[in-house]
Amino acid sequence: MARPLVPQTTFASEAVIRINLPILLFSVAVALGTGVLFGLWPALQLSRTHIGEIMQSGARRVAGSIHQAKPTAY
Repeated sequence: MARPLVPQTTFASEAVIRINLPILLFSVAVALGTGVLFGLWPALQLSRTHIGEIMQSGARRVAGSIHQAKPTAY
């Protein structure tokens, strides 16, 4: 049998660490809520933009840049 590296009498009996289930669940809920609020919410807002408007504004920019890019004869 292997000997423990730390003797059992090193820590007081009050220092025993236990997982508190309500606190664990609260922490997980806060972490998930924060992730949704600061991560998914902006992504969902951006995904609701109208693709037609984006395509039209992009086409206008491209068409405008072609006319501006014509070389002028001097």
